[in-house]
Amino acid sequence: MDQTEFEQYIDQYGGDILSFCHYLTKNHDEAEDLCQDCFVQGFRSRNTITGSDHVKPFLLSVAIRLWQNRKRKFAWRKRICESKKISLYGSETIDCNPSEQTLLKEKDSIVREAVARLDEKKRIVVLLFYKEELKDKEIAEILHIPVGTVKSRLNLAKKELAAIIEEYEK
Repeated sequence: MDQTEFEQYIDQYGGDILSFCHYLTKNHDEAEDLCQDCFVQGFRSRNTITGSDHVKPFLLSVAIRLWQNRKRKFAWRKRICESKKISLYGSETIDCNPSEQTLLKEKDSIVREAVARLDEKKRIVVLLFYKEELKDKEIAEILHIPVGTVKSRLNLAKKELAAIIEEYEK
């Protein structure tokens, strides 16, 4: 894969990868850094990508690995010196009347908070399945785990999300 072809994939998948990084980090600046590092790493490894169908899953896999490495480094540094992180969530534009827009934003906020409360393994599977609309097999390849594990995590996450959302509705 040459540089211009990879640049086309950046244009095609850049928004999706940035959005996914935002869900992982819950911080706009960190998401941008992670996304940029993901594309740098992807460019360095572009010759290992086989076929255009595998570019997005490959980049998502790189983003997850980079995020996990950063979390490990952060945890190690946290042992040495406590630090405070600020979490931000972006909002998407919704085209409807103000009352519907408010209701949709509230529901979106509840779902985002519920997903954020999941442990990381389940949260990543949920994001890949619903946000990135990947199949179980693709998620298993990205995370290097069996398909059964993906299905199990997804099922457990659905049950936890239902319970969390039910709490908000009370």
